Amino acid sequence: MTEQLFYFLQIASTFSVALPLSIGLWKFNKADKAVKAFIFFLMIGFATDLAGWFFYLSQDETSNLYLRHVYDFIEPVFLFWFLSLVSQNQFIKRFFLWSIVVLVPCWAIRFFSLDAMAVYRSTFQVFVAFGACFSLIQMVETKREVAEQLVFWLLLGVFFYCFGTFFFMGILISKLGKIWYAHNIINILSNLIFFIGFLRAKNLTGSHNTNLPPSQ
Repeated sequence: MTEQLFYFLQIASTFSVALPLSIGLWKFNKADKAVKAFIFFLMIGFATDLAGWFFYLSQDETSNLYLRHVYDFIEPVFLFWFLSLVSQNQFIKRFFLWSIVVLVPCWAIRFFSLDAMAVYRSTFQVFVAFGACFSLIQMVETKREVAEQLVFWLLLGVFFYCFGTFFFMGILISKLGKIWYAHNIINILSNLIFFIGFLRAKNLTGSHNTNLPPSQ
C-alpha cells in the first residue's frame, strides 16, 4: 500500500463520521438520552481526530500524545456506560456499569510501557465486543424488525469496530506488519453502519426497552 493511499484512508476515516453525525444531529430532538449521548460521543471523536490532524501538521507531538491519552480514557468509559444502559441483559448491564471504576487504574497503568498500553486497549475492546455481541443476539431473539431499532445499528457498529480493531491491531499487526492500515477501513465501515442506522431506523430510542415508540 502506497503512502499516498494510506494518507487518503486516514483523511477518509476522519471525515467518515460526518455521515452519521449529519443524520443524527438532524434527528437529535427525537432521540432519547442514550442516543443523544452517542451522538455527543461521535462529536468528541470527530473533534479529537481534527485536533490530532492539527497537532500533526504543526508537528506538536506532545499535545497530540496527551490528546490521545485523554481519548483513550473517554472511549472505554463511554462504551461501558452505553452498554450498561442499552443492553437488555441484566448481567451485562451490571457488569459494565460497575466495571467503569476499574478503568481508571487500568488507564493509569498503561503509562508504564507500550505493552501495557496495547493490553489496555485490546482488553477493553474484547469486553465491549462481547458485550455488544450478546446484546445483539438477545435483541434478535426477542424483538421483531430489529433493523428498525436504532440501538441495533449502534450496537452492531460498536461490535464491528471493537472486534475488528482488536483482531487487526492486536493479532495481525505482529504477524503481517502493515495490515494495521486496515484500522482506517474498519473505522469507515463502522461509521457507515451508524449512518445506515440513523437513516433507516424508525425507533430512535436507545434504552433497553426497544418496544417504546420513538420520542416525540
